Amino acid sequence: MEPVQETPPPADTGRGLFARLFPRSMPESRYYERTGWAFVAVAVVLVVVPLFIQTDRLGTIFVEAFAAFFALRGALRIRAARRSHPKSVIYRDLSAAPPDVQLHWLRRMIPLGSVAFAVLSGMTAYDLDQLEHHMVGSVLVEWPVGPIYKAFGLWPAVLCFPILGVCTIWALVVRQRKLRASQASGAPSAP
Repeated sequence: MEPVQETPPPADTGRGLFARLFPRSMPESRYYERTGWAFVAVAVVLVVVPLFIQTDRLGTIFVEAFAAFFALRGALRIRAARRSHPKSVIYRDLSAAPPDVQLHWLRRMIPLGSVAFAVLSGMTAYDLDQLEHHMVGSVLVEWPVGPIYKAFGLWPAVLCFPILGVCTIWALVVRQRKLRASQASGAPSAP
């Protein structure tokens, strides 16, 4: 019987600043600290914006509310960095994660994606129905829907997101089944 050898994680091929700041896997504390300071930086930029751009009272209130939200989110991330376990790892890329982490992510994302695509489909159908019945003069819809509506009409445009959602969820389910099968057989999984 040969000893089991662990394969090293794939090398990060990104050469940009984002790839250097957020490699494919990194300690959880470092990830939370970096994202926390990024949120704080966004809050600072939002506080400075009204100094250079003329805004009305409502605009200033919204900018300040968003700045407070980002500052709070950044502070909570920095606090989470200090409380995280030193050996915990965050994976930026799902394919770099171990199979059990991938399965956990897929178990959460499949139901969440189903709900998100259902809501997006309902919103699109409602907007296009309002336009079709001349209740509004125009609507703002996501990218693929507009050209499909102009070229093919109402129903192909309405069915655009349900079809995209079914294909996406199906791909995630297939990936989840492959991971489960590879774990059951004891073979290393391929992403």
